[in-house]
Amino acid sequence: MYRYRHQPSKAIYLTGQFLVTLLRIPLWILVSIPRSWRPRKSWSFKRAFLLKVARFVMVLPSETGPLIKSPNHEAITLGPGINGLWVEPVPDLITGKLSVWKDDNSVMPVRIPGYWTHKK
Repeated sequence: MYRYRHQPSKAIYLTGQFLVTLLRIPLWILVSIPRSWRPRKSWSFKRAFLLKVARFVMVLPSETGPLIKSPNHEAITLGPGINGLWVEPVPDLITGKLSVWKDDNSVMPVRIPGYWTHKK
């Protein structure tokens, strides 16, 4: 699972990573300048530097869990200016081959959340 998924260890870890990143960025810049030190000599400075940043950003969620919560089908996640409601399943609309496939695999329709925003 995620080693630093609970507070305060998650906050301490992320704060530490942020502070260490302030030291890493100049190092990444220096390492990306010489062509011979880039992952491929044909890559530009920008591409080599952004690769280091992307690798670092991709590792963080593997230690802390998702940094940004995303909604799933089990709960309505409301926010400022975001509205939602439950959309009930309509099994009568599943016909033909799709109905056969559904029955063969014991799949049942479920209700899902529907979201919308109002124009400002």
